[in-house]
Order: sequence, then C-alpha cells, then structure tokens
Amino acid sequence: MKRKPTLLFVILFFNILFAGAANFSFLPYTVTQPDGAVINCFVSGDEFFNWLHDQDGYTIIQGDDGYYYWGTTEGDIVVPTTMLAHKINPSQAGISKWAKISCRNIMSEKHFTP
Repeated sequence: MKRKPTLLFVILFFNILFAGAANFSFLPYTVTQPDGAVINCFVSGDEFFNWLHDQDGYTIIQGDDGYYYWGTTEGDIVVPTTMLAHKINPSQAGISKWAKISCRNIMSEKHFTP
C-alpha cells in the first residue's frame, strides 16, 4: 500500500519535469487586410512567443495602420517594412527570412511574464 503514493509522486514529478511550452510550426492561419485582401499564412512558436510568416519563412507583422507588412529585424525587434505582405514578393525585395525579436527581448518584462 505504501508503494502507491511513492509511484504517484514519481509519475507526477516526471510529468512536471518534462512539461514545457507547446511548440508548433507552420499552422495555417488567415489574416485580412483593412482593404479586404486575404493573406493565407502560417503561425509558428509556442504559447509564450509566436509569429506570422509565409511558406518560405518571411515574417509578416501588423503595422500601426492595421495592414500586414513584411517584417525586418531592426536591432532587437521586428518592424514592418513599407511593403504590404499581399502585394510584394519578399524574395525579390531583398527582405531577410525568419526575422524575429531577440531572445533578450522575448524574456524582458515587456513581452514575457512567467
């Protein structure tokens, strides 16, 4: 009878030990521009940090005006370019793939609260 609580504790301990963020990548997602244009894209990340991108890895970010633009890294953050995501081919525009904010910025209090 004493073995059941010990076994339960061991199972619970290992479940907590190996629990982590639920990573996901290339989940289909759709956004709509204010002008009605539809962008079929993907979302990758986990519950703490995630981002939009196209099938080739070009980051998509929403600007202050509500439109979605191709994103580029500027210092530790990602900022929207002036190129709308549904109108410009990012590979021809010279935009870098997989633009993401820095790990330091992700862990800052501004973006992450445990």
